[in-house]
Amino acid sequence: MTNRLKLLVGGVQLRDGVGTVVDVVGRILTRAGLYVLANERNYASTIYGAHQFDPLVISATPPLSHGDNLVDILMALEFDSNPDVPQQPNRDTILRHGPHLRDGGVLLYDSSTGEVPVDDLVARGVKVFPLPARQIALRELRREVVKNMVVTGALFRLLEFDMDQAYLRQLLEERFLRKGRELVELNLEAARRGREVIEQVLAAQGWRDVGYRLEPVPTNGERRLLVSGSEALGMG
Repeated sequence: MTNRLKLLVGGVQLRDGVGTVVDVVGRILTRAGLYVLANERNYASTIYGAHQFDPLVISATPPLSHGDNLVDILMALEFDSNPDVPQQPNRDTILRHGPHLRDGGVLLYDSSTGEVPVDDLVARGVKVFPLPARQIALRELRREVVKNMVVTGALFRLLEFDMDQAYLRQLLEERFLRKGRELVELNLEAARRGREVIEQVLAAQGWRDVGYRLEPVPTNGERRLLVSGSEALGMG
């Protein structure tokens, strides 16, 4: 399926950067000419450690709603151990939202603490991709905070979307250039590593594609914004 999908990102609130991933992905795709409908900030007040999840509808035409509760791609950003069973990885996002993952959909999760058992999803044709994002950020890039860019790079590779360094670089420069060019380059490298590692996972599993694809859409020079409902109200 090209240029039409529903993505859900989940993780631990105030730690895993769920909102950051959704914001970066949404803004890059908006600049690429796609329409994005996000329902951000599904969180429990400001409680650290609670579950947070944000769905994102992406389409070549304006989406009018979030549709049903099924999702095409699920991203689970938890990287820690299960608080109840320390010997096992945290599966909170997968347990909560896995049942809503469409048959034949895609699961991308942080496997830094080990791979999780997802036989029930595999039985439904779900394509499962473990990615040790936090491990890559810590061991290779020496900055845990860039794990979200590792995941973002991997996601765009799964979707066969050429991030086009111009889109990503422009966004990162707007956010981080005031803190130094090195931070911009570090985030670009993190996205590149995520893309490379997930490429290896795809090859190991024998997949050439995952059944979903995003392509830039010509805007005829029109600039588009990704704004929140509050921002839109402020604009009148």
